Order: sequence, then C-alpha cells, then structure tokens
Amino acid sequence: MAKIIGVRFRPEDNLVYFDPQNIDFVIGDLCVADSQYGEEIGRIVTNIKEINAVIDERFPKIKRKATPDDIKKMKKLEKKEEEALVIAKEKAKIRELPMRLIKVRYMLDKSRIVFYFVAENRIDFRELVRDLAAIFKTRIEMRQVGIRDAAKILGGIGMCGREVCCRTFLFEFEPISLRTTKEQNLSLNSEKITGICGRLKCCLSYEYPYYKELLELIPPIGTKIKVNDELEGKISGVNIFNKTVFVDLLEGSRIEIPIEELKINNV
Repeated sequence: MAKIIGVRFRPEDNLVYFDPQNIDFVIGDLCVADSQYGEEIGRIVTNIKEINAVIDERFPKIKRKATPDDIKKMKKLEKKEEEALVIAKEKAKIRELPMRLIKVRYMLDKSRIVFYFVAENRIDFRELVRDLAAIFKTRIEMRQVGIRDAAKILGGIGMCGREVCCRTFLFEFEPISLRTTKEQNLSLNSEKITGICGRLKCCLSYEYPYYKELLELIPPIGTKIKVNDELEGKISGVNIFNKTVFVDLLEGSRIEIPIEELKINNV
C-alpha cells in the first residue's frame, strides 16, 4: 500500500497527487513541492489516501511543510508578480505585440517566471522574452492560454452572483454547443447563455443529461397522439421538471398529461 495526498498550487490549477513522505498533513496545510513549472507552495486539499500501487515517478515527493520563511517569501513574490505584470505589459506595448498579459507566476526559488497571455493568433514573443530576461535575470516562460482558461485564471463573478465555476470546482472544460441550450428550451439570447469568458456557460451542461434522458422518452413536438383512446391532439410543449407534456387537442383546448401515459397512448 502506498500513501498519496492531493495538492493544489493555485486556485486555477488541477489537483496533483504527491507522496507525503510520512509528513503529517491536514487539509489546508501549506507545503513546498515541485509543480510542472518549478518549486512552489501548494495547499493540501485532500486527506492522505492509501492506494494499491508502488510509489514511483507518477507521484513526486513533497519536499516539506511550508515554514514561516517560505510563507513570507511567497507573500513578497505575490507583490513582485503584480509589479512584473505591469512591466511586461509595458514591454509588450512597446513591441506592439497583439497580446493581453493576464497573470505572472514566480517560482519560490525565483528560478523561473511564467507569464500568461491571451492572443487571437500565435505570437512571436522572442524579443519580449529577451527584454524580460534582461530585467528579471532569470528564466522566462510565456504561456498562451485560451479565453476560457483566462477566465479560470483571473476568476470573477457570474450572472448567478457566485464566483465562476471554473475557478472554484470545475477544473476541466467540456465542449458545449447550442444544441445543449436548445434541447433545454433556454433563451438563445447571448447575454443570458454566455459567461464572462464570452463562451457558452459551462453550467449549461449540468442538467443536460437529465433533459436528454427524458427527451428520449418523449415523441417530438408536433407528434399526433390520442388521449384516453378518445381525444386526438398534437404535442405542443414539454415540462421537464413535472415530467409532463402539453397537448393541443383538435377541439381547441390544451391539456397537460404525464409522460408515462404517452408510452401507452402514443400512436
């Protein structure tokens, strides 16, 4: 049996499992470990788990619990990140690069600085990297991200009044199409169905499997049916939450009947 523990370095990062090396951790503790970029401080977000596996290169080792000095250094670097972002924006403007720099990420040991940016096309940023390397005297990495990832990195408040899902718990994006919206009978008003990133809201997919499952049991709108083997009409609407359909009868009235009855009366 091997022991692993979950660490998240930044709010926008995916969960990464590490070998805790017999160090006692509780959720919320800070630790020092190597992320994909270099040495950083991460937060413990899971309890220690035992798995039937051998600890190997898949599970890097946590170096140590974060000390007061580590935390003090992290606070100073957070301020440096803000200053570096301002400088990078100025240099990119001078170089007339069509890019929007959104965030800077310092490694704890200052061995690397990562600059995140958004751009419509690929950017030749080699001259910008030289400018920044000359200023900060360390390795510079430019990382282009998509507009949805930018929203995840920056965070923000959605139309619902809550912090955007991608910043709090949704760490992998799934493709969302207008079909998802149409089949839930939602308004196609772009202001209502797009998030702060300008793309279709991720939450449109949360209830979609339920809608899809029920819609597969219901004949399409316009289907002719008989009700109680007597009244004839056409399906004109669906109430997913009540699991009912609306039927416009030939006599001119409209009724609402349970979906279950359609299995028997559908003709």
